[in-house]
Amino acid sequence: MIDLRVQRLATGGDGIGFHPDDGRAVFVRGGLPGDLWRGSAKAIGSRALMLVDGERLEDGPLRIAPRCASRPQCGGCNWHELPAAAALDAKRQFLIDSLRRVAGYEGELACELMEPSGAAVGGRHRVGLKVAKEGLAYMAPGSNKLVPFRKCSALAPELETVMLGVAEALPLLPPGLVSLSASLSADGKSSAARLTLIDGLTVPAERYLCQAVLRETALDGVWMSSDRGAVEHGVVHVKGLIGTGYNKRYRVRGGTFHQASPLINASLLKEVVKACEVERKQRMVDMHGGAGNFGLVLAAKGADVTIAEIDPWVVEDLELNVAAFKGRGQVYTAAMNAAEALQRCARRGPVSAVVFDAPRTGDPIGAARIAQVLPRRVIALGCDPASFARDLKIMGLGSSYSLTSLRIWDAFPDTHHSESMAVLERKD
Repeated sequence: MIDLRVQRLATGGDGIGFHPDDGRAVFVRGGLPGDLWRGSAKAIGSRALMLVDGERLEDGPLRIAPRCASRPQCGGCNWHELPAAAALDAKRQFLIDSLRRVAGYEGELACELMEPSGAAVGGRHRVGLKVAKEGLAYMAPGSNKLVPFRKCSALAPELETVMLGVAEALPLLPPGLVSLSASLSADGKSSAARLTLIDGLTVPAERYLCQAVLRETALDGVWMSSDRGAVEHGVVHVKGLIGTGYNKRYRVRGGTFHQASPLINASLLKEVVKACEVERKQRMVDMHGGAGNFGLVLAAKGADVTIAEIDPWVVEDLELNVAAFKGRGQVYTAAMNAAEALQRCARRGPVSAVVFDAPRTGDPIGAARIAQVLPRRVIALGCDPASFARDLKIMGLGSSYSLTSLRIWDAFPDTHHSESMAVLERKD
């Protein structure tokens, strides 16, 4: 057993202290600067340790009382006890440190904090929950432990109400539901969910379970997918979650990926459009386009945009939105990985700009293709500072490209997560 004082925060959200005997870094899950913890140190590599069976002996000066009834059992909002100002400072520093350490960037770094932030973001319009014996549950970070869903201050109130209703309805449902991912429309008036069911159910049983969920809950639509296709009941597409602030006709299936906050998405869209400096007939590639969040708006401004997406169900949503598209530019759907889509577009002529909005793990293959094609401008977005910085380095940050702006959004209050955007200009 060791006692240690947490010195600072790690990019992944844990606290970091140092072993009293050999000085190795010790990660403390739930630790905040100034806390005193006791526990056992378990190796997680050749140079770092993790505190296990930890007990907090003393609170640090930054720690505040939680505002959520599910704390501390629920670890979803892992910085609930950290003041908003301190959290924002840490997120900004994570991004700067990653660009220095991972990307090796030596130029000036002025990171602008974008609004909205903190409480102004509003509750999340997307949630994923497991189905357990006790009801709906979150998965505790870093373990297989389930935390019962009772209340959740992180969610938009309308979505919280719907999910509490689902939890109450579980005893009325036939067996077979494993988890569900739900989305709330931007106006808060409708919701839909993607269901995951146990393997081996017959098609009639799947349909019956979907119908029962729709009948017994306040969800407006439910759907599930398998190798046989999608089963849909009710209205499964929700509106206002993509293209927010520009066009409300575009929709996305509930439970698929979209920004958790419509306000954050609207702010991101505004900055992406501004950074692209759209001119008529410019050739652009939206490399991880989803259902058309950025690409359709850029095309409406006059660009000819290739939107790449590899998830077959999201591609279906994209094609529906493309069919509803009205704008001055052209839209091309590319059901393939981002690197391949960029390469194919570049064969037709110079690419003016790409929007690179990779998943949390990043996309080094797509970043390497950018380094080969060398579009004039890259608008890169990311929600993990380390993978974001790595991909920027692969693209050629500091060599082929200059960094012209760097922005960060507090898209996920009470957590260590954020959303970043870097604008790169090719050095000619």
